[in-house]
Amino acid sequence: MTPEFRMIPVADLVDHPQNPRDDLGDPQKLAELANDIAENGNTEALHVFPITDGDDAGKFLLVAGHRRTAAARLGNVDELYARLRPDLDTLDKQLETMLRENTHREGLTPINEAKAIQAMLDCEGMSVKKVAKRIHRSETFIRSRSALVKLPESAKTAIDSGRMTLEQSQIFDEFADNPEATEELTRNAGTNDWDFTVRRLRAELARKFKTAASEQLIKDLGIKTITSYESYSSNKYSRDYDRDKTPGERVAEGQVAVLASHGDLEWYQVKKNEKKKLTEEEIADKKRLKDIAAGLEQADALWLEFIERKIAAAAGHFDRPEDTPAVLALRKSMFSGYSNDRARATRVLGIGVTAEGGMTADVVAAVDARVDKLKLLQLAYLHAFLHLMKEDLHKPTTWRCQYAWDRTSLEKFLDTRKEVFGYDVTAYEQEAIDYWNDKDKADAATSAANDEGWDLDDEDA
Repeated sequence: MTPEFRMIPVADLVDHPQNPRDDLGDPQKLAELANDIAENGNTEALHVFPITDGDDAGKFLLVAGHRRTAAARLGNVDELYARLRPDLDTLDKQLETMLRENTHREGLTPINEAKAIQAMLDCEGMSVKKVAKRIHRSETFIRSRSALVKLPESAKTAIDSGRMTLEQSQIFDEFADNPEATEELTRNAGTNDWDFTVRRLRAELARKFKTAASEQLIKDLGIKTITSYESYSSNKYSRDYDRDKTPGERVAEGQVAVLASHGDLEWYQVKKNEKKKLTEEEIADKKRLKDIAAGLEQADALWLEFIERKIAAAAGHFDRPEDTPAVLALRKSMFSGYSNDRARATRVLGIGVTAEGGMTADVVAAVDARVDKLKLLQLAYLHAFLHLMKEDLHKPTTWRCQYAWDRTSLEKFLDTRKEVFGYDVTAYEQEAIDYWNDKDKADAATSAANDEGWDLDDEDA
């Protein structure tokens, strides 16, 4: 069949809606092309398909030559030289022709090309193999270009602008369901942070998959878990690094697991607590310490009652005008120390509420209201109790002087309590002091004997 060429009015040319080229290029070059066509006509024929039905019947659908037609319109050219292509009667044929013409021309971006290829693949009866054969490209090329269509618009823009390479765009498939990761990849494309971003996002993705798998395993096998803090803060657990054991075998052994931050399970053996049989001496010592603890509970109650009576009795003190600054200073600094100062104050102010249920707003308000009514001497006693006195007097360990600074601290407390309140050491407290003194002396003697034994071994050696 002999090709038919003819001059066609520019007004009768209809732009193809699936034209791969969405950018006509440099406006200056387009203007130069317009001048050339106005003066010499178009030396390369357009390819057009005659439209026989619809609103545009009698006109011609542009298949090749969109840029030349745009230049002709710019230069007010009336008609252009064209080849009639009635054979291009299906969309896939038209797309094939447009791609073959444009694919090697400057200005057709990868995304333009990808859209056209995908449009061909969407045509009935088309496949990757058929499209590759018809536009003379490899099947790998067709698949990679088709994948670009699925990218977010921001990534497509980055590719067409040259900020992102086609190789980089393939990484987006890994994060197709993660819009935050997609946005971050797009933002860092073409920057020095790209490789770091990809590694970090891949690590996060791997961690999520591992965590999900570990959580499912915990559910399926009924694995008992502990926190990371429990694993190292308690001597109940020891890490098991055996890689050959299956999770089922570990569960059967009674092991527990920590779901680590990287998503894997870390396994721990649970140490058996074998109760040590105490000697008669150890049993007697344990009983004595228990009796001391009970005595200290009573001593602490007596001390608190004494302070409460002392503060109550000082209510008869009459403040003088010149005492006002001291009163204000004590009130303002009363609770400037530790956060439990108000909780301790509830124990000696007799305000009818305690902090056992926590320092609620009602408890705080009750303490502050009571303090606002105290006289100077009462404030001084309360301030001394809160800031100069030791806490936890009911605990035996409070009375132990293991180091020199412990003894200094305890002696300072007892001296201050005697000097400020006239309160002597009780029999219960003295028993605790004597107990720890005896124990420290015994420990020192044992240590000295052990050291002497080492020295004898050295001499024998």
